[in-house]
Amino acid sequence: VSRIGEGREMEELDDYIFQIPWIVDYRISRKGEILEIEGLTTEKGIEEKAGGLLPGEWKGRKLNCTWKSAEPEDEPCYRGKRRIEN
Repeated sequence: VSRIGEGREMEELDDYIFQIPWIVDYRISRKGEILEIEGLTTEKGIEEKAGGLLPGEWKGRKLNCTWKSAEPEDEPCYRGKRRIEN
């Protein structure tokens, strides 16, 4: 799933996730029917809170989330177009 093409799944997920004020960036990959989200938050200690604001599933796929506090050495989660990687 990507921003390019007919599907809007990534765009809809971006809109939902980036409404959470502590989320800086994230990446997502598909592992079968599970969507694995790894992302960065604005400060330490809110990783669990940020993940708790997401639903347990998205469009029929289970969401597994891992968050960490963003550090100066962190790079963007995606280098180009946003997409769900296989």
